[in-house]
Amino acid sequence: MFDVLLFEAPLPKEGLPSEIKDLDFSEEEFQTTDLNRGMDTWSVSNAGELFMHECDSSFVKDETHPMGGYMKEIPKGLKLMEETKSVHFYKVFEGKEKTDYWVSFDALFRKGNLVSVDLNNVEEVPAEERKKAQKHAEEIAKKTLRRENNKLSPLLKPIKFTVGLLLIALHFVGKNVSKLHAKL
Repeated sequence: MFDVLLFEAPLPKEGLPSEIKDLDFSEEEFQTTDLNRGMDTWSVSNAGELFMHECDSSFVKDETHPMGGYMKEIPKGLKLMEETKSVHFYKVFEGKEKTDYWVSFDALFRKGNLVSVDLNNVEEVPAEERKKAQKHAEEIAKKTLRRENNKLSPLLKPIKFTVGLLLIALHFVGKNVSKLHAKL
């Protein structure tokens, strides 16, 4: 599991490819496994303070949803985290051509305050893998929608129920007739 990290404090751009150097990193979502690993959202403010976004989660049943329901999160607020730790965080940035960029940073916090942040690694990765994964995800979504659309309409459900009862009745009658026939 991982956590989402929103980093509003300035990040070093020296050493980044020109294709992504001009992006506003405060608008990006990074991932990390160095915090709770509970699919939580964390943020670093412009002032360099580390916050955890607190929320209550509950499962909402919804028959129209492909999974039978969904998780609903109700935000409770931000909690200042006064932790001293090193946090490695990363993101894959989509390139314009055939190359994407895996970019990772290392941040050091002392009692919840950002001490330093450094560019850790920039790696070119083929965009083909991402495009293949996106295509696969789209196919799964289409299959789910098709399955959802193939379900019986509410008007046909009573007919299906009646036919089912008739089949059960026919089975019962046939079973009893065969017992009667065996006794003759």
